[in-house]
Amino acid sequence: MIVDLQSEQAIERLHFNWGNNPPISYQVFAGRAIDSMTEITNGNVTISAPYDATTANEVAVKVGNVTDVGLENSIGVRYLNVTIVGSFARDGRGGTVAEFVVL
Repeated sequence: MIVDLQSEQAIERLHFNWGNNPPISYQVFAGRAIDSMTEITNGNVTISAPYDATTANEVAVKVGNVTDVGLENSIGVRYLNVTIVGSFARDGRGGTVAEFVVL
């Protein structure tokens, strides 16, 4: 997934909500131009909201599996490329990204 911020922005943090099918790992590349992006972070996804059969049928807003990343330094970028690999479900459909926030 490539995100265009429309102009160069200073970013410090990233927030992912992985949705129903979290990936196994992720990488984020960023830059001022699409052809000159470099990796700014990567990691393995940790399940933060495991499936709970006792509450699965409750009518309520479900909290997704989330990952928050703080960058060492603020960086100026226009484009970000999020790459995900695999999924915990291993159903052949791949992982999901329900929400990606650039702060």
